[in-house]
Amino acid sequence: MRLQLFITCFLFAVTSTAAPPKGAWTGTLGKQKVAACFDGSDATYYYVSKGVDIALTEGADGIWTEVAWDKDFSPGPSTGTWQLEEAQGKYLRGSWSSSDGRRTLPITLKLAGKPAADSKCPLPGYVAPRIDAVQRTPSKETSVSGLRLRMFKALHGAVVGLELLDDAAALSPVKQALEAHNREMLEGYFECLSLPANHSSYSALLELALASEHWLVLVESESHDCGGPYPDWGIRAWTIDRASGKLVDIAKWLNSPLVQIARKYFRWTRPDYASAEDCAEAINKYEEFSVWPTAKGLVFNLRLPHAIAVCGQPYVVPYAKLKRHLTPAGKAAIDEISRSVARR
Repeated sequence: MRLQLFITCFLFAVTSTAAPPKGAWTGTLGKQKVAACFDGSDATYYYVSKGVDIALTEGADGIWTEVAWDKDFSPGPSTGTWQLEEAQGKYLRGSWSSSDGRRTLPITLKLAGKPAADSKCPLPGYVAPRIDAVQRTPSKETSVSGLRLRMFKALHGAVVGLELLDDAAALSPVKQALEAHNREMLEGYFECLSLPANHSSYSALLELALASEHWLVLVESESHDCGGPYPDWGIRAWTIDRASGKLVDIAKWLNSPLVQIARKYFRWTRPDYASAEDCAEAINKYEEFSVWPTAKGLVFNLRLPHAIAVCGQPYVVPYAKLKRHLTPAGKAAIDEISRSVARR
């Protein structure tokens, strides 16, 4: 009896003083697949079937406590505890206990990615399992400029993405770039639902704005209400070089600063609750412009604060108006786009 008590106390002492693990880990809690990310004395984990983060905080006794956060970001009641052994190489074991102590389940994890010296959670190895588990419902295939594409819906329609179906080696960089944007939207959904909001909501749509011989232009529309003082929305665009899959800086197609040209041609919309003077002031005050090409012209978009965001809807400037503002590279790119559109 004394020997058994000594062994129990020894094991508890080893477990309680175990050095905190680091990095991303995947495995099982009981029979359910989980992923965890440890960063010092703070950590998060999620059940792959749900994908929503659960916070873990290490106590002085080495036991990790699950914390449910309230909508004002204050800690709520504990939902359980983790007691971990010292990591053995790439493996980490321990046990989970319910907050009432009535249930205990084994934890078995394997290292999925070490953090760099300056990296924080979440790490790629932590994010990947819940994105990989998402079911996508594809739409019909379409063909644009020699590309086989299809859209898909996921997460009850909250995310609408775009997939490239071609397997040609030459298109691999573009396919990877497109999939990276899909995965970023899916991760945005889980990040939003993991924040302490009563009615979190997130939606994102990725569309093809242009496909020419050399360029692929993607536009993402996103809206979310993730627990902040206001809901928010925004539009982002990426121009991809079809040969390399790399992003193209369209501002380099212009021979003057982007802000200067954007303000010269930008036209705002005036909502009922804002005066023309308010919108004009916003246009002159804020400088976060983005630009991307379409079949008809360059789109200039201004990112504005929530209260006056309606003033800054994307505005298309025809290429004919921009000729004197283009660099030689910009003119060549616009000519290529015009030829590609004319051939359709």
